[in-house]
Amino acid sequence: MDDWGLTPAQQDAKVEEMRGILVARGAWKPCFDFHTLLRFLRAREYELDKAVSMFLDHLQWRQENRVDHILHEFDFKEREEFLSIYPQGYHKTDKKGHPVYIQHLGRVDMPKIRQVSTDERTVKYHIQEYERCLKTIFPICSRVAGRQIDKSFAIMDVKGVGFYHLTKDVRQMLATVTKIDQDNYPETLYHTCIINAPAAFRAIWAIVKPMLNARTQAKVEVCPRDYLPSLLQWIDIEDIPEYLGGKSHGTLVDDLGPWKNPELLRQLSTEQASSIEDESEAEDGNKILMGSDFGDVVEDHPAASHQETEVTEQLSFLTDPPKSSRNPLLPPTPDITSPTPSSPSVISRTKALTERIRDLEIAMSHRSESLRPYIENNRLPNFKRPPKESLMTRVEILEHGMEVLLEAQERLWHSRQQKKSSMCCMM
Repeated sequence: MDDWGLTPAQQDAKVEEMRGILVARGAWKPCFDFHTLLRFLRAREYELDKAVSMFLDHLQWRQENRVDHILHEFDFKEREEFLSIYPQGYHKTDKKGHPVYIQHLGRVDMPKIRQVSTDERTVKYHIQEYERCLKTIFPICSRVAGRQIDKSFAIMDVKGVGFYHLTKDVRQMLATVTKIDQDNYPETLYHTCIINAPAAFRAIWAIVKPMLNARTQAKVEVCPRDYLPSLLQWIDIEDIPEYLGGKSHGTLVDDLGPWKNPELLRQLSTEQASSIEDESEAEDGNKILMGSDFGDVVEDHPAASHQETEVTEQLSFLTDPPKSSRNPLLPPTPDITSPTPSSPSVISRTKALTERIRDLEIAMSHRSESLRPYIENNRLPNFKRPPKESLMTRVEILEHGMEVLLEAQERLWHSRQQKKSSMCCMM
């Protein structure tokens, strides 16, 4: 059960309902994973209409600002000089695997920053760092931690911060980036430790605090003057920078962390390239997509009539799956009358099956995360690896896997209910 009181099954249902609305509105893409939709739902207290509206606004913002291209289109050449004026960046991880982001607000000097860069480029760099976190840092931290990581740990050094820092320009910049963060990157903060807070900080905090939502406010910890013991509750001393009392070498410019591991970066790059290829092929109306991983065989849909027979032969497995691909534990696939070569039903059926397969795999992946230990402990049947030859058979096997997961979920629910009943009887 999460902080909002929803069970994993209820969270799944909410995400699936939101996905269905996005599909109906033509706004759904396979790259919108479970955790992305879940973050937006939680940001709106699981109120579906508000979460959908927030997400659609986010998509429009991404399109208007070319956010999907910012990682490779925007070159912040002044990065090193900018960070010397406003030190900030990622430095290793906390004890639970969250990337640690450190900011030194006391050194912010807007006039000097504007000599180095423009406000527009500064905001773009801020967005670019968020995108890098979502697409590189979080996935690699998740791989290293062996579980989903989609939040960061923040250390905010406010040493030397005074009222003179909160000029009109600074307040405007703070308001701009805070709105961007809350509207487009919700629920990505795990915890914040504020260190080196001067006596005047509480008055400044009273000004900044209203810019944050209630849940974000609850995640903020103002550390005592000797802040190191507070940090050590969250982060190993080997991962705290030396200049903050730890034993980790390097500066924020160095960007130290598992996301700098060349092998992990290579693996992630390969997976993302494959994912992008699969998505573009699935969405391209002039492509025929088949194969167990949506990338084995791809042929351009023929425009000329002399190529129609070739396409029909390539798709013949849809109506007559090879015997080697049939699952003996499932009933045989019913015979379907083969359409004529020129019929668009072949292409239509392929697209429908591809979409159904993708939906099933996403649903199975999300459900299995929370139920796999229960499945293994109760020796429920494992999922069978679908064959490559037949999309139809692949759907049947995936549906069988969903039945296994649903059965495990139901048994787990009954088991919990029995435990609750037993505890009530004992009281």
